[in-house]
Amino acid sequence: MAAASWTPRHPRTSREPLGIALGLAAVAGPVLLLGIVYNILLRDTPTGVALGDSAGIALLDSYAVEVLHVVLPIYFLLDLLLAPRRRGLPWWSLAVFVGYPSAFAYIGAMMVGFLAIGAVIIAIGGYRERRAAVRGGAASARGPLHV
Repeated sequence: MAAASWTPRHPRTSREPLGIALGLAAVAGPVLLLGIVYNILLRDTPTGVALGDSAGIALLDSYAVEVLHVVLPIYFLLDLLLAPRRRGLPWWSLAVFVGYPSAFAYIGAMMVGFLAIGAVIIAIGGYRERRAAVRGGAASARGPLHV
């Protein structure tokens, strides 16, 4: 909204303010990533709405999906490449692209989940080895497995 209101009020200014440029970059990054991921990995996957509702609702859903995943990323890419007054950003502004606390929370939760699953797998393996050693069955007579 700030960018849309700034542009008509400053028709001859050479570049937008840094805050507006950072805001546009903060939105453009995730939108471009969304378009890339959707179009490479999820392109022909039907949505739940398209599968379970009437033909009219499915049509509106497919329209919304195309606008969100194709039209908006193309718009932001064209804006990035062709906008005449787009400000060049300094390298320190790269932090804007990873500055979402919720993204870090999700990544952290996924890492904790992977560590927990790995710990369970290792614990189960250790338990099974100890149990086999105590029982002294045929498995222990053959000796440990070498990798």
